[in-house]
Amino acid sequence: MTKNREVKNHILSELKRITESTEFTDWLDGEYIPETGDLYVVFNNSFIFRESIKTKKSNKYLACKLLKSREVKTDDCFIVGQLRMISPYKILSGDSNSERNTIISEVRLEIEELGELLFVLVGEIFDDVIIEENISNKNFTTLRLNPSCGSETLFLDNVIEFSDCAEKDAIWTSIETYCEETSISNPDNFSKQFETSINNLKRKAI
Repeated sequence: MTKNREVKNHILSELKRITESTEFTDWLDGEYIPETGDLYVVFNNSFIFRESIKTKKSNKYLACKLLKSREVKTDDCFIVGQLRMISPYKILSGDSNSERNTIISEVRLEIEELGELLFVLVGEIFDDVIIEENISNKNFTTLRLNPSCGSETLFLDNVIEFSDCAEKDAIWTSIETYCEETSISNPDNFSKQFETSINNLKRKAI
């Protein structure tokens, strides 16, 4: 399964959980459902009222097809934009002028713009995304950021693996210790190579 598809499936799973919650079903039971025309329900992308708060709010919202029976089709979802929402949920007609895009295309765009360790539109942060960066060195070829590898720096063949780029100094100390214990000789510019590569890795993981 591709990373984009994995994120999409996680979003759909979280949407299903939301639509099955008591809060949502109570809200939907109290809403008027027109007898004609296509309908969809939109989910707000913020949990606070922002009218008096100077923050930048995304103009993209998750939406799902809504049947006349009040069933929400969480497998028929998309992204809409250019709406004004202050309530958690909103019902719109299918002839709305709101722009629509597929979830998979929006996931691809957000990953490209924000980096691979992104907040998904709903749900939790993925902590199982592995990111790698090449390093120009005869002894080590790759720096690998693996959030699930634990607190220790691991040396796997030519790969240096760690869980947090913020621990740069500790990672470097581990590298120096490992090289000394295994009699590995690195070029004089290795520290600069490491600095460049880990900074590139940080940018990928923003």
